[in-house]
Amino acid sequence: MQGQGLMIVIDALGMELDALKREVLRLRAEVERLRGDQGIAREGDDDTAITGR
Repeated sequence: MQGQGLMIVIDALGMELDALKREVLRLRAEVERLRGDQGIAREGDDDTAITGR
């Protein structure tokens, strides 16, 4: 019985983790959108600042 309860908890934590991952992706997209709207400099692949526009 204890093992079954543990599996339920693990499943619930997995669902929470998936929800958090989706929220992080949503927030990253929002930050990128705002950076593009405001032309804020961001780091490029070569670690030099490039404009968001």
